[in-house]
Amino acid sequence: MSPRKKVVPPDDEVIRQALRSAQADDPRQPSWAEIVSSSPSPQVRRRPILAMALVVVPIVGAGTVFALTRSSAPPPASGDQVPAATVQWVDTASKFTVRYPSSWKRALTPLTPGLFSPKEILSVGTGPLTRSGVEANMPDLAAQEAATGGVLVSIQEASVGPDAPLSVFPPWPSHLVLDRAKGDARPGGIGDVGNALVWWMTFRAGERGFFVLVVASSKVTSEDLHKAEGVIDSFEPTPT
Repeated sequence: MSPRKKVVPPDDEVIRQALRSAQADDPRQPSWAEIVSSSPSPQVRRRPILAMALVVVPIVGAGTVFALTRSSAPPPASGDQVPAATVQWVDTASKFTVRYPSSWKRALTPLTPGLFSPKEILSVGTGPLTRSGVEANMPDLAAQEAATGGVLVSIQEASVGPDAPLSVFPPWPSHLVLDRAKGDARPGGIGDVGNALVWWMTFRAGERGFFVLVVASSKVTSEDLHKAEGVIDSFEPTPT
C-alpha cells in the first residue's frame, strides 16, 4: 500500500510551487513535505468572550439574596428624592419574599430567640438590630435602638387555629400608610421606647396570619417612613 500523502491546503499552492522551483535549483533546499512534517502543531486561540457574571454570595440562613434593583421610574423632578437601591430577599424556610433598602440591615437570626408562637420571620431596619433575651416576646432592644433615631420593621407569623382564627386578621393592604397620628401603639413587651412612633398591626395573606411591628424615632423623616411602608408593601408570602 502506498504511503499516505499529506493534503496541502489550496491557499498554499503558490508556496508549494515556489519551494519546488527553489529545490530544483538547489537540492539542499527543504521540500514542502519536510516543512509540513517538521512544523509544530498549531495552537488554537479562542477569542475572549465578554459576559455578565452572576456573583453568588454565601448567605447565613435559609434564603437567597437575588439582586440589587433600582426603580425604573423616570428621573425625579428637582427636589424629589431618588429611590434608594433595594435588596430582594427570598426566604425559602419561612416561605416569603420581601424587598428592603440596601442601606438597611436584616437580622440573620431572630431578634426574639425564645419566641416560637408567634414566630419572628423578618426584622429589618436602620440600626444594629441587637438581639433580645430568650424571654422576650418583642424585639425590645432593637425597638429601643430605633426609637433613638432610626426605623425597625419586624414581622411575626401567627399560629392560626381555634385560639387565633384567620378571620380575626384583616386582609393584607395593597399599600400601607404609616400615619404619624396613629403611631401610638404600645404592645406588651416593647419596653421603654419613650415618645417613639410605634405601629402594631395584624394582617392575613392567603391562609396565613401575621403581626407587623414598626418602630420609628419621633423625628423620623418622611423618606424613611416611606421606605418602611415599601418593605411591608413588598412582603409576599408564598403558599405553604
